[in-house]
Amino acid sequence: MRDLGAIFSRRQSKRRNHQPSSPLAAHDGHAQSQTPTVSAGHDIGEVVEISEDVSDSEPKEDEQEATTSQTKVHGLKRSLSARHLSFISLGGTLGTGLFISAGTSLAMAGPGGALVSYAFLGGIVFFLMSSLGELATFIPISGSFNEYSSRFGDPAIGFALGWNYWFNYVCVTASELVAAGIIMRNYLPHVNGVVWSIISAAILLGLNLFSVRGYAEAEFWFAAIKVVTVIVFIVVGIVVAAGGLGGHTYGVENWKIEGAPFHDGVPGVLATLVLTGYAFQ
Repeated sequence: MRDLGAIFSRRQSKRRNHQPSSPLAAHDGHAQSQTPTVSAGHDIGEVVEISEDVSDSEPKEDEQEATTSQTKVHGLKRSLSARHLSFISLGGTLGTGLFISAGTSLAMAGPGGALVSYAFLGGIVFFLMSSLGELATFIPISGSFNEYSSRFGDPAIGFALGWNYWFNYVCVTASELVAAGIIMRNYLPHVNGVVWSIISAAILLGLNLFSVRGYAEAEFWFAAIKVVTVIVFIVVGIVVAAGGLGGHTYGVENWKIEGAPFHDGVPGVLATLVLTGYAFQ
């Protein structure tokens, strides 16, 4: 009876003694390892079978080592589910300006000017986010989107974009804390707005100190409240315009009053672009 264990040991010893010194040599060595060696007095079928088993097991071990090393290097863990990502993305496109400055936009540019302003910036946001989604799918990275500017443009562009983004959200966060005080003043006018700004800042800090799962759950429910509120506003607006509430049918009469639908023309539309952009923050 042939000693298959001896053949396997001799095969493994030969592979250890022939270590390649370069990537090219490693490729050649791997190619040579797939060529069976026939010893005298042994069946070629047995040797080929053992050789194929050894060569097939090596890529799997390499893949496991590569996966383990990537896990050790990055240390990332997926804690966000599909519903978290969907509502965070949806809620992120509904900025505070939609609730604060929509009336100001109508007064500055009229209904037609406000519609053009929102449609223009909405198109920019749509194409921008679609492009960013394609990049994130094609090249998933652990960093922010400024990494793509460094990779496809120049490291200086990515550096400047990262700091500009940070500065932008420092200003936006401060303005949203002020907006919280403005909104609560309508319900509790005797309480100083600074109090509500401090409370909102404490809640915001606390949510970011939680785990990723806790932050995602909070974002999910806040985004859900925001989406439901926008839907309620749209339904109530349609009912009021149709005369269902208030006893007066508005219809499209605001498009026919003096100065409408484009109040102040192009300057009015341009003046509302800042307020419209705030609505998408």
